[in-house]
Amino acid sequence: MKKICVACGVIFLILFESCHSNYLSTKLTLGDDLAFSPDSSSFIFLAKIDIFRRPTGIARFPDGGQSKYEFTDVAFYSFNLSDSSVTRVYDLNNTLLLCNDLNYNYADLELVGDSLLAFKIDFFEYALPFYLKRCVNHADSAKGYEVYNFLKSAYVLNIKNDKLYCIDSLEFAKINNKSKPNRRAREYVSYLTSVPLDAFGIDLENIWPDVKDDYVDYLVLKEGDERIRKSIISKICSCSNFDIDKIVNMMEKRREHLKRKDEKSIDYKDSLTYIYYNEYFNKIVPLLKECQNH
Repeated sequence: MKKICVACGVIFLILFESCHSNYLSTKLTLGDDLAFSPDSSSFIFLAKIDIFRRPTGIARFPDGGQSKYEFTDVAFYSFNLSDSSVTRVYDLNNTLLLCNDLNYNYADLELVGDSLLAFKIDFFEYALPFYLKRCVNHADSAKGYEVYNFLKSAYVLNIKNDKLYCIDSLEFAKINNKSKPNRRAREYVSYLTSVPLDAFGIDLENIWPDVKDDYVDYLVLKEGDERIRKSIISKICSCSNFDIDKIVNMMEKRREHLKRKDEKSIDYKDSLTYIYYNEYFNKIVPLLKECQNH
């Protein structure tokens, strides 16, 4: 009987594990604060990038299910306004232990001169005891306290040599003396949401090797999300193994299929599906055609 129960448990875990989409999706969390350079030619921002697979089937019950995360990364980046390039400045993955998206949203940044970044990451005091309850050994607990002590302080980072200096809260308050929200920052935060993964130095094939086998499906079936598809188009443009005309033809057939289905259906959802796909088609096909001209 015990063996049967164990076998059933293993089968359930296998079924649960397989009940996640084969297609990747992303979530980009951006800090609300930006640190502009003295000449306003660039700014530094904080970004957390999650790449995950959405739950499907049994994994969606009872409350919609939990996504399966394949990759998470958090760091400071620099954005150059003249060429829209993104450069990684400093790794903050150690803070993931005690921080969530809200903490990164409210991080405070200030650039002093063109090389010193003053910053303080907001975090909740209850994060440490909550984490400690889940620790299984002393090493895990020690790591929690290490991150906790890091988050309690403010810092000045020399972005040219990665040297980090701890400063007290009063000194940080003098540096970070913003009196009101920066509207300009909000505009750029909105713009950054459309920056493709490639700009952050993320290669999908390193995270999920099978993704290259599904490039066409991502585009034709409109799988994943816009950020993933932009990265795939970039990959296709740099590779001669893809027949772009064939991909476009497949998308045209898909669009016609959805149109015919809409014409025969009385369900408004079919109409919306066609409308959204047609908009998507008109946006993606020019990008694919552009690849052929390079």
